[in-house]
Amino acid sequence: MNDAPPRADGSIKALVAALPEKYQPIFGHPELSDGSSRGCEDRLVLILAAAQRLQGALGRPLRVLDLGCAQGFFSLNLAAAGHSVHGADFLDRNVDVCAALAAEAGLAKATFRCARIEDVAAALQADTYDLVLGLSVFHHLVHEHGLPPIVEIIAGIADKIGCGIYEVAVREEPLYWGPSQPKHASELLAPYAFLRVMSWQPTHLSGVERPLYFASQKYWYVGDDFRAFDSWRFQSHSMDMSSHQQSRRYFFSKHALLKQYSLANPARREFNREEYENEAGFLAVPPPQMRTPALIEAVVDRQDCWLAREMLPGRLLLKLMDEHVPYAAERVVDGLIRQLVLLEECGLYHNDVRCWNLMIDGDSEPYLIDFGAISKTRSDCVWPVDLLVSLLITVREIFMGHVGPVLPVRRGLLDLSMLPMRYQTAFANALAKPRGAWSFRELSDGIKAWAGESIEFPGYVAAIAAAERGMLSLEGTLAAERHEGRVARENLARSLDEARAELTRSLDGARAELTSSREDAHRWHLLAAQRDDEIAALNDRTVSTTVSHGALQRRMEGLLAQLAVQEAEARRAGEDNVALGKSVQEWQARADELNHLLLLVRGSWSWKLTAPLRGLKLLVRQPTAFTRRIVLAGMRRVVRYPVMARRLNSLAQLFPPLHAKLISVAVNNRIIADVPAPIEQEGIVGGVSSFTGLTERDGLDRLSIRGKAFYQGIANGNRKEAR
Repeated sequence: MNDAPPRADGSIKALVAALPEKYQPIFGHPELSDGSSRGCEDRLVLILAAAQRLQGALGRPLRVLDLGCAQGFFSLNLAAAGHSVHGADFLDRNVDVCAALAAEAGLAKATFRCARIEDVAAALQADTYDLVLGLSVFHHLVHEHGLPPIVEIIAGIADKIGCGIYEVAVREEPLYWGPSQPKHASELLAPYAFLRVMSWQPTHLSGVERPLYFASQKYWYVGDDFRAFDSWRFQSHSMDMSSHQQSRRYFFSKHALLKQYSLANPARREFNREEYENEAGFLAVPPPQMRTPALIEAVVDRQDCWLAREMLPGRLLLKLMDEHVPYAAERVVDGLIRQLVLLEECGLYHNDVRCWNLMIDGDSEPYLIDFGAISKTRSDCVWPVDLLVSLLITVREIFMGHVGPVLPVRRGLLDLSMLPMRYQTAFANALAKPRGAWSFRELSDGIKAWAGESIEFPGYVAAIAAAERGMLSLEGTLAAERHEGRVARENLARSLDEARAELTRSLDGARAELTSSREDAHRWHLLAAQRDDEIAALNDRTVSTTVSHGALQRRMEGLLAQLAVQEAEARRAGEDNVALGKSVQEWQARADELNHLLLLVRGSWSWKLTAPLRGLKLLVRQPTAFTRRIVLAGMRRVVRYPVMARRLNSLAQLFPPLHAKLISVAVNNRIIADVPAPIEQEGIVGGVSSFTGLTERDGLDRLSIRGKAFYQGIANGNRKEAR
């Protein structure tokens, strides 16, 4: 989630063209805004107006967070109005467009980053921003995560940012995410104290409009009135008893009060609308002599009625009673009756004259509030219905300094004798007239005209007093029974809590044991699985070993068979070797015998005498070999005489072929040592020559004695192979 630097490597047109969807108009580029999914100008007017109001309250430009900023239309317009804006969007191409537009417009106070809303909300710090925008983005998160986690995210944002403007998708839209949305769009923004629909906006997806909310924990914004509030609550006073079923909210600032009448609850819709119209109409044109607060704003929306009015100084009479703060009871009663007379003269009546609807200033001067209860209807909102009788009960409560329980009905405090004398007389005279003639004017005149005389009450007054005492006694008995019942319920609840705690402890112990057993079972299961794996591996190794053993057995059997064959062959070879040894011995003996005979022959005189004949025979049969022998014998004799050898060598050099041949013969037969080879000539013995085209005999003649020996050995070997 790093701040994205302005893109300088491409035109804004190219960046816009790369967007998967052009959701908003392009700031400062109307030529690129054609084809954008939604128009934003009408929402921009409302957002800028709200921002201007908040800026006026703070006395400085705003710090704005735009969640899901898309192409930055709202962010950049707010920055152009002088505010510091930080936009976040999960699509990096949107962020690239925003950064490039901000750089082009020189809006240094507009920064952007690529990030998910969940991550931005999790990292929020208090007093970092003044206003957050969340325009048609949270329905995707609701569809992905469900409603409760997103309401928690909204709660975190509401705690850290004073005001928010949200456009919320609704369940009725025919999109895939529609069924995931809450029944009422306001449920998503439930963490906010003040929540008002500024307008209903059309979209490009369907014909269903979306509410655009202003939400805050610190400010209300109704009509032209933008004001910080200090507190708020659902009940107007401590004895409200949730009679309005949380269909109203009361916001209190230092000098003003804002009432919200919800029209969402069908059971209270018409009643709330009627009381709003009564109060707005009365405060718009109040009776001249009656003290009333100034009307600041009165606005009706689709779902709510709003009424902001001046807060008059003073405290509720009910609070003074609860705190036992002294007040002048007769002055309060006289002032109350005086205001009722003023209303009566205008044809108006207050149907809820109670101690919680009387404000008392520092001089104990009262004035009525709850102006929505003022109408032309001449009846009280509950029993005893008649206004004069209802006033009698209220006057009794004022003098008693205590208000009894109001449910299921008001206390029947109708004993006139419990009032101060002048009020006894005035009420007795007023109630003695026909019911149709009862009036607050008659009562007021009776109080003023009282001359100090006492009055004798008719018998029915005593009966009423007795009934009141019986009622109070019954109320005391019921209160005692309720107290006993409450104590019994508390004891029962305590016993149940203890039993529940004991059961919880037992259950926790059982769960711990079960968890331990599960862990042990899991460990044994893992150990068994490990053992199974080891057994399977061992079985695999056993099977492999068995297969290998069989192969080895078969190989051993084959080797044993080969060994038997080889042993038989060895035995036969041994026998043949023995026989061959015997044959060799016989042949050796025969050879020794023949060699002995040869030596005898060669040592005989006949052999020596016939030597010339054998030489002649060799000359005749093998002249070449005989000549070679003669030449070799001559060479051996010549080399013994160096002088003769040099002369014969010089003579032989006159005939180079002959000289080379003689040298070769002498060298090959080791008569002389090797001599340096002469310059290579074709056909010279000892040189490298080609034998191509020569007969075997001619080739042999060109070989040395050693070469001939090699050739002869090779030829003999080839003949043996051929045989």
